[in-house]
Amino acid sequence: MTFANDFYLYYIKEIISPYYRCNILFPSIDMPFFKCNSTLHAFELSKVLFFQNYSKLDYAANIKLFKDCLKVGYDVQNFDKTKWDNVKFDIMYNIEYQKYMQNENLREELISSKYDNIEFVYANPLDSYWGIGLGEYTNAALNKSQWEGLNRHNEILQKVRTNIIDYYSKGAN
Repeated sequence: MTFANDFYLYYIKEIISPYYRCNILFPSIDMPFFKCNSTLHAFELSKVLFFQNYSKLDYAANIKLFKDCLKVGYDVQNFDKTKWDNVKFDIMYNIEYQKYMQNENLREELISSKYDNIEFVYANPLDSYWGIGLGEYTNAALNKSQWEGLNRHNEILQKVRTNIIDYYSKGAN
């Protein structure tokens, strides 16, 4: 974790990372809730559900290791990249929103004033969609013009953060 200028660089072990271990009860349409152990787990399980790979559902729902989450996601049958690209942002938003609404300590961290006017930077050299496509300890990670990725996870976190702050400012408990 690195604070630099207006950036907060993070990777796998940080609370805001999709890899961070926490319980998320994740709803699915016409099915029971699934207890996921991270955002990544819920996201890959969502892919299995979206493409109706019901034969893999039990295995996918009970995954414990991150590498197995990724494997399930890569092995989805009838995967259509165009269809997935059209829904994955909204799916990730819903998962992250559930993560922070269901875990008070994580929610309090996310809405902390220390993150006001800060861009969350997912410094993952293997991810150029959700992250910047660069590692946390590279000089280029500190220079937005050198990022090789879209950093879409920042957009998700900012939207979740704003919506949670709005929700609680209106007197919700």
